[in-house]
Amino acid sequence: MKNEMISKFQEVLMNLKMELVKQGRSSSKLLKTKSGNEVDRSLNDQLNTLDLKIVQRQHYYEKKLQDALDRLKDGTFGKCEECDSDISEGRLLARPTATMCINCKDESERAENNILYHKRSHTLGKEINNENVISMEIFKDDIQYPIKSSNIQLDEIALVN
Repeated sequence: MKNEMISKFQEVLMNLKMELVKQGRSSSKLLKTKSGNEVDRSLNDQLNTLDLKIVQRQHYYEKKLQDALDRLKDGTFGKCEECDSDISEGRLLARPTATMCINCKDESERAENNILYHKRSHTLGKEINNENVISMEIFKDDIQYPIKSSNIQLDEIALVN
């Protein structure tokens, strides 16, 4: 990558990081109100949960920005992690934190969408497990219907003719 492009992306990444820091300072603080009725406390809990999710996403994005700046320093910025080809300038302008070319990212997302009940929360870094998944088959009119669900309890299943 040319020096002018490196400096351009470094400026873009630094501006995004500064904007994120400004947003973090101006974001709402957690409400610690214990007064009010049950509805007020419930609403405050929901707002606190939303604020926590926003803060976690901001930290995750800030880490991705810092990783991109580190890749700029070590000379790997703009290279696909999977196939080692160059990531297009248009993709980097649209998503400066991109680590894969569009072809590898497409393939990765297609593969990810085909995996049932084995997802990861990118924000929290925790794996969503499948211990509560029930696999069943229902036959209706001589047609087999496979079912996989994590929200069906065995004692709640009723077969209706």
